[in-house]
Amino acid sequence: MKVKFSTILASEDETIVYLPGCPLYCKNCNTPQLVKEGTFEERGVEELFFILRESKTRRIYFKGGEPLMQGNALLELFKLLKREGFFIKIETSGFYGEELRYVTPYVDWVALDVKTSLNVIDFGKAGGLHGDIFLSGLFKSIAFLENFKGVKEVRTTIIKGLNDSEEIIDEISKYVRFCDYYFLQEYNPENNLIPGCEGVSVERMNELGLEACKNVKNVFLRLKNGEELKVEIKRSV
Repeated sequence: MKVKFSTILASEDETIVYLPGCPLYCKNCNTPQLVKEGTFEERGVEELFFILRESKTRRIYFKGGEPLMQGNALLELFKLLKREGFFIKIETSGFYGEELRYVTPYVDWVALDVKTSLNVIDFGKAGGLHGDIFLSGLFKSIAFLENFKGVKEVRTTIIKGLNDSEEIIDEISKYVRFCDYYFLQEYNPENNLIPGCEGVSVERMNELGLEACKNVKNVFLRLKNGEELKVEIKRSV
């Protein structure tokens, strides 16, 4: 069994593996080179394991695209990595709910992207395909994550006209109230799959973050420059 990958970025703190392929066509996708068809390197599971085993860090982060599009191969790779004591983090759109269920026993951190209000029409707009298919997978992913013993991160990239209302953020945060961290991410217009989208101000993001704080304990803003700001409710004295 082989794993198809685009890039491996290694540092002292973390090794990031970018995996190509995705069934979606999302408005906030900032890795179009991984979604569109192209020529990517393939390695056998054991061969890729030997490469990653030489990393300076014991933390491996699998990003996409949609990593779980290669769920069977990743499952075999994760088993090998866990035997060596690696800390494994994976991001996912939630589309492949069953695949997420299979890999979670070998994963330490899951970052789940919840794009907008959890209804068929809105998810169809956000994901670029039939919303019922996308939403079905997402509900499975949320259900599996609720009992996941590792770190549970949920993130929503804020796009004007798609999810920038208190009502939508309240709905999402209620569904994922069990998560350890909820990040509202600043939209970055550079290098996007679908041009023409627009973000909101950091001030507006903070207002939405305060709404999420009603349901989730740890809410953060993740800015496009990489900065992360905790959203705090100011208590009146």
